Order: sequence, then C-alpha cells, then structure tokens
Amino acid sequence: MSDLASEISEFLINNAIDKVHFIGHSMGGYVGAAFAKAYPQQLFSLTLLNSIMGPDSTARKVMRDRAIQLIDRFQNAYVSMAINNLFTPLEHEVYKDIIESMRMVSREMTLETVMAALRAMRDRPSQLGHVSVPVHYIYGNRDTVIDRSVIDAELNKLGFKGSSIDGGHMLLLTHPDEVISKIHLID
Repeated sequence: MSDLASEISEFLINNAIDKVHFIGHSMGGYVGAAFAKAYPQQLFSLTLLNSIMGPDSTARKVMRDRAIQLIDRFQNAYVSMAINNLFTPLEHEVYKDIIESMRMVSREMTLETVMAALRAMRDRPSQLGHVSVPVHYIYGNRDTVIDRSVIDAELNKLGFKGSSIDGGHMLLLTHPDEVISKIHLID
C-alpha cells in the first residue's frame, strides 16, 4: 500500500497538484490510509468507502491465505466467488449485468496480480492513530466483506464520522447517488 501511496504522491508533485481530497474504495481505502499517514501535507481529507484503516484480523488473514492457495488451482472459480461476495443477495438480481461484466474483466487479470493484491491487503499495517487529516467513513450496513463492528470500533476509537447506506460492499456501483450525497469534502 505504501508503494502505491508513494506513486500517488509523485503523480501529484509531477502535475503541480498541492492537495487533494482522497476517496478510496475497499483496497483503495487502504492505499488512502497509507497515503494519509505518509503524505498528510498533500491531503485535505480522506474518505473511506467500504474500507477501514486497521489491519486484517487474524481470521481475515487466514481467509486471504486460503484464497491465495485456491487461486493457483481454481482462478476463475475463485474470482467468480469473490465477486459474488461483494454483493448482497438482492443486489445479485438487480445488478447481474454489472456482476457479469466484473467477472469478464477479472478474467484478464494475471494470477500474480490477484495474489499480490491479496498479500498486500493481508500484510498491510494498521494506520489507526497515524492519520492527522479528517477522515469520513461511508459503509454498507449489509457489507459482508468488512464487518460493521470493525467500522464501529474504528469510528469510536478515532472519533471520526461515519455514514451508512443500506447496501453491500459495492456501494459505488449499487448506490452511487447516495454515496455522492454522503461525501463531505472537508478543507
């Protein structure tokens, strides 16, 4: 995550962009948290969309390790299952075209790319308590990827604001207008 944060910082510098509001979804939120820790001078605020600042739990790390083992043998089946887990049962029916499109795009990813992403998410350090910019959480109250209790614990510990939406992990696809209405750019 820190490598990606460094690349974003370099991009901003090379394009004479002094400060930004960073909005990161899921793994993008992990990158945003790493960016906020390393480059707070380049940030107005951080919005975490279906994401957290803390590390994976032990159970989540075990799940990521199992996924890495499965991918080597069953890449398409794993990716299809992983995409299914991003949506609630109701969203499966309503957004089946989007889900199928995601599956098709995912087939173009290499095994190495998928496994590297899983390792990076598994091994990321906690950014809790290391961020000096305003942070806002937007989360789905039916998200099966990031447990609501983890988000509540982070919000309580850090004193940040959160906004819930009645949906799963892919709020930007399933509830874009609600997400946009809840983004509060703080500068």
